[in-house]
Order: sequence, then C-alpha cells, then structure tokens
Amino acid sequence: MSRGFARAGWTAARRRPHCEAPPHAPFPTPAIAAPPPARRPPIPAPRGLPRGLPRRDEFRPEALFGPDYRRTGPAVLVGGGFSGAGVTRIPTAAGDFALRRWPAAPPPRARLSGLHALLAHLRRVDPTLPIAVPATTLAGETLFPLGDRLAQFEPWLPGDPLAPTPTPAQRAAAGVALARFHAAAESFAPPPAARPYFAPEAAGAPRSLLDRRERLRAWLDDGAARAAAALRDEPPSPFREHGERLLATLAAVGPSLAARLEEAARRPVPLAPVLRDVHREHLLFTGDRVTGLIDPAAALTDSPAADLARLAGSFASPSLEPLIAAYRTVRPLSDEEERLAGTLHDAGALLSGLAWVARGTWENHPEARTPAALDRLAHFAAVAARLDSPPGVLT
Repeated sequence: MSRGFARAGWTAARRRPHCEAPPHAPFPTPAIAAPPPARRPPIPAPRGLPRGLPRRDEFRPEALFGPDYRRTGPAVLVGGGFSGAGVTRIPTAAGDFALRRWPAAPPPRARLSGLHALLAHLRRVDPTLPIAVPATTLAGETLFPLGDRLAQFEPWLPGDPLAPTPTPAQRAAAGVALARFHAAAESFAPPPAARPYFAPEAAGAPRSLLDRRERLRAWLDDGAARAAAALRDEPPSPFREHGERLLATLAAVGPSLAARLEEAARRPVPLAPVLRDVHREHLLFTGDRVTGLIDPAAALTDSPAADLARLAGSFASPSLEPLIAAYRTVRPLSDEEERLAGTLHDAGALLSGLAWVARGTWENHPEARTPAALDRLAHFAAVAARLDSPPGVLT
C-alpha cells in the first residue's frame, strides 16, 4: 500500500493488508443459475443537492461545502481497493482533503450515517484524537452522490504507516491511541437507525469472536482437506510452501483453538463501538507520535479486545502484552478481556492466513498471488506458526 494512500482518512474499503482478510467460504456451494441482476437505480441526491454531480476528476468542493473549501490544485488519485472504492487527495483553501468514493455496493446508509455520527462524537469528547471527521455540506449532509457512487470529503491526515517492527515508544503510543478511541466511543448514543450497528451492550458475545468460531469450524470440517488437495496439484512455489505451513498449523492447534473460542463465547464481555480493522498500516505516525487513526469503515459494536488483537497481529513480533500495558494507562481492561484478546489474536493470525490460501486457490482472486499478497501470506504463516507454543506465549 502506498504511503500517500495510507495518509488519507480512509484506506480502500475493507482492505486488510496485515490483519484479517474478508470472510470467505472455505468450500463453495454448487453454482445455481440466477436471473440477470436488476439494474441498480441511481443514488438519490441528499436533500438540497443537485442530481448529476461531476465525476471525481471534475469535483469542485466549493460547490458543496462553500468558498472556504475552494480547490487550489489538481486532484491526485492515491489508492483503490478490491471493492472498487477510491481515495483522491484534493488541495483546498482549507487544507488538503481526502475525497472518498464508496464502492458500488456500499454499506447500508444507516450504518454510514451512524459511523459519521460516531466520528463526530469522538471529536467532541476527545478533540485531539487524530481521526478524520467527514465535512458537512451546505445542505447538512456528510454523504453525497459522485457520479454513480456515494462519496464523502474529509481532512487529509499526516504521517506514515507504522512499520512492522515499531519502536517501544511507538507501540506504547499505539496502545494509548486505541484506549482513547475506546474511552470516547463508550458514551456514544447512536441514532435509532444506527443502533443495530453501534449500540453498546453491558455484556455479550463479540462479533469478532463469533465470526472466528464459525470460520474455524468450516476449515476444520471441510476447508483444510479442500485446500490440501488444491495445493498438492500445484508445482512448488512460495504460495504452496506458506499454504502448507498454515495447514500444518491448523492440524496441530485447530481443535484446541476451537475449544478456546467456544469457552470465550460462554463468557460475555462489555461491547461498544470499536474499529475492528485496525492494523499497523491504519496507524499513521510522525516520529513516535500517532497522527492518524484511519480507515474506520469496519467499525461496529464489538469488544475493545478485538482491536488490540488485530493490531498486535500485524506486527512482526509478539506485541499484545506491551500494547495492553500501554492501553491500561488510559483505560481499564479486565482480565477476561485480556484473555479474549489473546484468543482473538491467535485465531485471527491463523484464519487470516488461511483466507489468503482460499483466495489463491478455489476463489481465484486476481490479486491473491501478487508479491504484496505473498508477503501477507508469509507474515500470517510466520505468526500462526508460533501457535504451536502453549497459550500465552504468542501474546
């Protein structure tokens, strides 16, 4: 991922370079012929906005946001993602901004509006938290049509993505930044339509835990055998080597990891809005200071332990314990939540690697065997290999 793209307030929608790949089906269901898809209706313009807004390269923010946002230079496309999203850097009289275009099939409008309300709440509660809050149009909207897509406009955040081997000071700063986000998010009262996505719960089973439990079950039931057969048919290659290494780890620790997930599911924990897809490339740093928490597109109600697990799993060496130590200087974390973070971390490392194995075999993803994808696969294989140690060593 380019540095310029990472500096934007959002990276590619659902892009997961060093944390957890998108959910996938370990074995496909039989193909069923489907009728031609209905033509998608045009996205309605929000109240007070004209239809037929220009394309990204013709975008003039002053028309929507007022003269303070007058464009002062050329727009630069700095990234895109698997889903068709894109981020463009646009200089304005008010500073550089990121124009984010959502993919053709965006999340539900209520979820996007709720996310924007959450970001605005975080800014009110913790004004110095380094997040990008979408700008509001003259009509009072934070989402607007851009061609045939929904879009938003937000400040460009400075800094560079955190390296795979952060300094102790950087790792501590990352833990503090997560704690500040969670502490501010705890008091968020979502709009009624957004409550299914962002309502807090005093105690419950986290989405991240239930997702990992189901995916691991599928790999243990049928996915491992299917992947092994697919890899056997391949000539020797780095992809095959890393894939077989992950399958060996699955065979060695999969059943015990499944038991840990089952046990954790019986122990409810507090739930509140969290990032859910926070990894090292989603934290921007200037020196040892966090200057950007980016890509909150995956945010939902979950356990704060999920964010700690995701971030720790993106580093080249075990990092969960020092992250938690720094986190606790700002916000409490119970022993139960700490155990949950370890379980989520271990399951996430293994399942993220296996997801890339599936992408590169029966899913035939076009980017699953690129050099960048192979780097991710190698990272997950190396992290998951440490699961052979007793529980707690990996953390």
